[in-house]
Amino acid sequence: MRGETPAFHYDGRAHLEHAKHLEHAKHLEHAKRQVTDSDRMVAEWSSLIDTMRAEGRDVTEACNLLKTFKDNLEVHRSSRDLIQQRVAQAANELRWLPDNRALP
Repeated sequence: MRGETPAFHYDGRAHLEHAKHLEHAKHLEHAKRQVTDSDRMVAEWSSLIDTMRAEGRDVTEACNLLKTFKDNLEVHRSSRDLIQQRVAQAANELRWLPDNRALP
Protein backbone atom coordinates (compact mmCIF):
# COMPACT_ATOMS: atom_id res chain seq x y z
CA MET A 1 0.00 0.00 0.00
CA ARG A 2 2.81 2.29 -0.82
CA GLY A 3 1.88 5.69 -2.08
CA GLU A 4 -1.51 5.64 -0.40
CA THR A 5 -2.40 8.53 1.80
CA PRO A 6 -3.63 7.40 5.21
CA ALA A 7 -7.27 8.14 5.95
CA PHE A 8 -7.84 10.62 8.73
CA HIS A 9 -10.95 11.17 10.75
CA TYR A 10 -11.62 14.51 12.38
CA ASP A 11 -14.21 14.72 15.12
CA GLY A 12 -13.25 18.10 16.58
CA ARG A 13 -12.37 16.87 20.08
CA ALA A 14 -8.73 17.88 19.81
CA HIS A 15 -9.69 21.42 18.75
CA LEU A 16 -12.22 21.73 21.54
CA GLU A 17 -9.74 20.52 24.13
CA HIS A 18 -7.05 22.83 22.78
CA ALA A 19 -9.46 25.80 22.89
CA LYS A 20 -10.40 24.91 26.46
CA HIS A 21 -6.71 24.77 27.38
CA LEU A 22 -6.08 28.20 25.81
CA GLU A 23 -9.07 29.68 27.63
CA HIS A 24 -7.79 28.31 30.95
CA ALA A 25 -4.36 29.78 30.18
CA LYS A 26 -5.94 33.23 29.63
CA HIS A 27 -7.79 32.93 32.92
CA LEU A 28 -4.56 31.91 34.62
CA GLU A 29 -2.70 34.98 33.34
CA HIS A 30 -5.54 37.20 34.54
CA ALA A 31 -5.52 35.50 37.95
CA LYS A 32 -1.76 35.95 38.25
CA ARG A 33 -2.14 39.67 37.52
CA GLN A 34 -4.84 39.94 40.19
CA VAL A 35 -2.52 38.31 42.74
CA THR A 36 0.32 40.65 41.78
CA ASP A 37 -1.92 43.72 41.97
CA SER A 38 -3.44 42.65 45.30
CA ASP A 39 -0.03 41.85 46.74
CA ARG A 40 1.24 45.28 45.73
CA MET A 41 -1.80 46.96 47.28
CA VAL A 42 -1.27 45.11 50.58
CA ALA A 43 2.40 46.13 50.62
CA GLU A 44 1.60 49.77 49.84
CA TRP A 45 -1.12 50.01 52.49
CA SER A 46 1.11 48.30 55.06
CA SER A 47 3.77 50.89 54.38
CA LEU A 48 1.24 53.71 54.53
CA ILE A 49 -0.06 52.45 57.89
CA ASP A 50 3.48 52.29 59.25
CA THR A 51 4.00 55.92 58.18
CA MET A 52 0.69 56.99 59.70
CA ARG A 53 1.53 55.26 62.99
CA ALA A 54 4.92 56.94 63.07
CA GLU A 55 3.13 60.28 62.69
CA GLY A 56 0.84 59.40 65.59
CA ARG A 57 -2.29 59.24 63.44
CA ASP A 58 -5.30 57.00 64.02
CA VAL A 59 -4.93 53.96 61.75
CA THR A 60 -8.12 52.12 62.71
CA GLU A 61 -9.92 52.62 59.39
CA ALA A 62 -6.74 52.06 57.39
CA CYS A 63 -6.18 48.76 59.23
CA ASN A 64 -9.75 47.68 58.48
CA LEU A 65 -9.19 48.45 54.83
CA LEU A 66 -5.86 46.62 54.87
CA LYS A 67 -7.61 43.53 56.27
CA THR A 68 -10.06 43.68 53.37
CA PHE A 69 -7.15 43.92 50.91
CA LYS A 70 -5.46 40.93 52.58
CA ASP A 71 -8.69 38.92 52.39
CA ASN A 72 -9.00 39.78 48.70
CA LEU A 73 -5.40 38.72 48.15
CA GLU A 74 -6.16 35.31 49.65
CA VAL A 75 -9.22 34.93 47.43
CA HIS A 76 -7.13 35.83 44.37
CA ARG A 77 -4.44 33.32 45.38
CA SER A 78 -7.04 30.58 45.82
CA SER A 79 -8.54 31.37 42.42
CA ARG A 80 -5.11 31.33 40.79
CA ASP A 81 -4.29 27.99 42.40
CA LEU A 82 -7.57 26.45 41.24
CA ILE A 83 -7.04 27.72 37.70
CA GLN A 84 -3.47 26.34 37.73
CA GLN A 85 -4.88 22.94 38.64
CA ARG A 86 -7.42 23.16 35.81
CA VAL A 87 -4.73 24.17 33.30
CA ALA A 88 -2.61 21.20 34.35
CA GLN A 89 -5.63 18.90 34.11
CA ALA A 90 -6.56 20.24 30.66
CA ALA A 91 -2.97 19.82 29.46
CA ASN A 92 -2.97 16.24 30.70
CA GLU A 93 -6.29 15.53 28.96
CA LEU A 94 -4.95 17.04 25.75
CA ARG A 95 -1.91 14.78 25.94
CA TRP A 96 -4.09 11.67 26.19
CA LEU A 97 -6.50 12.40 23.35
CA PRO A 98 -6.66 9.75 20.65
CA ASP A 99 -4.76 10.59 17.50
CA ASN A 100 -8.06 10.79 15.52
CA ARG A 101 -6.78 8.48 12.76
CA ALA A 102 -9.40 6.24 11.20
CA LEU A 103 -8.84 2.58 11.79
CA PRO A 104 -8.06 0.58 8.64
